Amino acid sequence: MSSESAVAQSRGWITWSSLGLGVTGIGQFALLAALARMLGPSDFGVVTAVLVVIGAGRVVHASIGPALVQRAELREDHIRAALLLACATAVAMTALVFWIAPGAAWFFRDEALTPVLRAMSLLYVTQMLGIVPEALLQRDMRLKELAIAETLSVVVGLLPVGIALAASGSGAYALVGANLAQAAVKCAAFVWQRPQSLSMRTTRGALRDVSLYSSGVLAAGLFNYAASQGDNAVVGRSMSAAALGIYGRAYQLMSMPAMFLGEVVDRIVFPLLSRVQDDRERLRAAYARGVSLCACVMAPAAAVSIALADEITLVALGPGWSDVAPTFAALCCGLVFRAGYKLSDMLARATGTVYARAWRQAVFAALLLLGALVGSEKGTIGVAVGVVLALFCNYVLMAWLSLSTTGMRWREFASLHVRGLLLAALFGVSAAASAAWLRSIGASSIVVLLLATTASCCVFLAVAIASPSRVLGADGVWLWQTIAGRSSDSQSAAA
Repeated sequence: MSSESAVAQSRGWITWSSLGLGVTGIGQFALLAALARMLGPSDFGVVTAVLVVIGAGRVVHASIGPALVQRAELREDHIRAALLLACATAVAMTALVFWIAPGAAWFFRDEALTPVLRAMSLLYVTQMLGIVPEALLQRDMRLKELAIAETLSVVVGLLPVGIALAASGSGAYALVGANLAQAAVKCAAFVWQRPQSLSMRTTRGALRDVSLYSSGVLAAGLFNYAASQGDNAVVGRSMSAAALGIYGRAYQLMSMPAMFLGEVVDRIVFPLLSRVQDDRERLRAAYARGVSLCACVMAPAAAVSIALADEITLVALGPGWSDVAPTFAALCCGLVFRAGYKLSDMLARATGTVYARAWRQAVFAALLLLGALVGSEKGTIGVAVGVVLALFCNYVLMAWLSLSTTGMRWREFASLHVRGLLLAALFGVSAAASAAWLRSIGASSIVVLLLATTASCCVFLAVAIASPSRVLGADGVWLWQTIAGRSSDSQSAAA
């Protein structure tokens, strides 16, 4: 493939992934903004508690698809084995959640949880037939089809159903209906775009191959999930549904940029790394570039979010959610760690080191639970501080695994963050200074948010135009030129 074709292909992958996941992110934000004005913290708290339980089963499903993407040689019996596992786990998890719903309600001290949790358990069977087609589309890098499915699930399912149910006074069931509708539409789109036989007749060897890899992914996924939901469990158990609603919205606002970037990168990079899993030099170069770009994007995003936390929460959620801002600002301190460890996670899955990944996620889960428990004495802000410290430890643990895999040294790894920290200072100071002046003259929250963000971007662009290589670095220049389609031959070849 020529360098021009490689650049065009890379640009197409980035464009389609960003489009599909961008629509999903915008849709989820729009739904959050709309429902925050129709529902109260207690309604959100109930659904957050429901998702704590439901999410564990979703991790089981999420462990099956990567086994198809990662395999160097994929046979039809592997595909059938994955379908069998997907359907069996869906039925089992639905029955299990339906049965344990009263126990979950007791744990969270809210009887309203039982019927809502049982309704949400249908999510497993709603999405089970789409797991294999989605994995095959990702393996084949058919990112346009994935983007179409994501877009349809938001435009046809998530938004109209969620808003309609909330407007009709359905309370927490509005969020349940929105999630089920989104899953159903996405599943139908995957099956339509990647039709396959529903036969589950397979071989023991294929079932063993898929199960062995998926078990490693599952173990790490469950520990990671325990870590990601441990803080919610602590808040929901030790505080109240309203406090959980506040903390959950703060975490959701913080994690949206990291989730978007992580999913875009995962959709493109994971199958590519799987193809070169035995080429250590290429893995090292890809990992170094990923760490550098992540720091350069997420560190400035964190700095601006902290500076404008009050305005972000007010514009996004409305005036009834002012208590979210301090917790949101505290959580944003861990944004780089939240997004960055996913790079190491992808590398581990691509190279098959899933069990080494698993024990690190177990340590992460224990640290996060401990941090949340200790911090809960200071309210949701204390929990947020404990979570950030655990995220940092996990970032270092996962980087250790990646450095062992690629042969990179710690000094080189640390140096990849310097440019991101400098950009964070540039963006953060610009946004904070602009916001302080705008607040002093009585500007509205949305005006402060828009103008302060614009001011920080203008300062960055002025400095970047003056010296792009110093400000952006080689990796930043590569990304910009790849997106713009202006990469030189040498840069394209390196990419």
